[in-house]
Amino acid sequence: MNFDRIIKRLEPSPTLIDIEIAIRIIKAAVIDAFQIDELSLSEKKRDAVTTLARQIVMYLSRQLTDASLNEIGMELGDRTPATISWGYQRIAGAFNENPGLYRKVIGIRKKVEKSFLCEVLTEE
Repeated sequence: MNFDRIIKRLEPSPTLIDIEIAIRIIKAAVIDAFQIDELSLSEKKRDAVTTLARQIVMYLSRQLTDASLNEIGMELGDRTPATISWGYQRIAGAFNENPGLYRKVIGIRKKVEKSFLCEVLTEE
């Protein structure tokens, strides 16, 4: 069954789960996919793997939640809204050039959507 259809059935509320919980779920899925520790996403580390993982969290947080740029930044170590916007644009713009990245993000997104659904169903 398509996740979007399931969500439509569960609405009317525009935010199905708390933004903090949603971003934590996204972070957990990215951490698992990249095999990094949670602290890395909030630290100032700039190695390629950590930076990419952090930007994917930014991208998915914007795509899957109603979180503001400021809220996402706070969850990622007090990063600025400009940094969150740039990270989002970087990932969105890379999909055409890097189909492997696109597939990885889609895989993480599917895992996150399943976790969101479990969270929504356990709240009822």
